[in-house]
Amino acid sequence: MVSYAGLGSRWADAEPDSTGDNTGNWTTVLSAADLGVQVPWYEIYRGVAERVAPGTALRVRIGSHPVSAVQLGEVGEWDPAQPPLIQKGQDVEFLWDAPATGTPPRITIWLRYDDDKWGSA
Repeated sequence: MVSYAGLGSRWADAEPDSTGDNTGNWTTVLSAADLGVQVPWYEIYRGVAERVAPGTALRVRIGSHPVSAVQLGEVGEWDPAQPPLIQKGQDVEFLWDAPATGTPPRITIWLRYDDDKWGSA
């Protein structure tokens, strides 16, 4: 059985896309520095999207590689069945299927790691 230790939450507001892969729409980039995690591997086990219309699609990338996609409902929760594993130093990107006008979406994510494998953070 895995013994998870929490790394807390992080949040960020989206900005007009600068990746070139979501032109004209909102994109949120949480850099490795923004995440500030010191263990070698960790995961995002939950996310909540705010200020988005129900039905908005969201693509999630780790280090520019797609790992998940979700159609957000009324609540705007992203609860991955298999949480994406992130290596220290990788960025996390959220590409919103929403035009970059008006109030930007906000994403809040919760992070954890396997304490049995990686020890205290």
